[in-house]
Amino acid sequence: MKVLIVYYSAYGHVHKMAEAIAEGVNEVTGAEAVMRRVAETLTDEVLEKMGAVDAQQTLAHVPVCTIDELASADAVIFGTPTRLVTCAARCASFWMPPVNSGPKARW
Repeated sequence: MKVLIVYYSAYGHVHKMAEAIAEGVNEVTGAEAVMRRVAETLTDEVLEKMGAVDAQQTLAHVPVCTIDELASADAVIFGTPTRLVTCAARCASFWMPPVNSGPKARW
């Protein structure tokens, strides 16, 4: 059973939680955890001002998830930081199609 763990982590905190989830998944016989991150959309300049450049470089080894990978998984776990009672914009842009792109833009 393939369990896809898709997350966004600016500073590495959600990444640490995703690693703990993957560890638990891998303890289940027949289960395989696959970690993927959501692509960063902020510029290097903005990341520098946020103090997130080092964290982003540390997470660069985790492949960026594609929409096609969702269909190949038996289960999907999403991880996102929250701000102002919503998910990170990078996660929303991953699973929500652009407004003017029509009903089959992503799915």
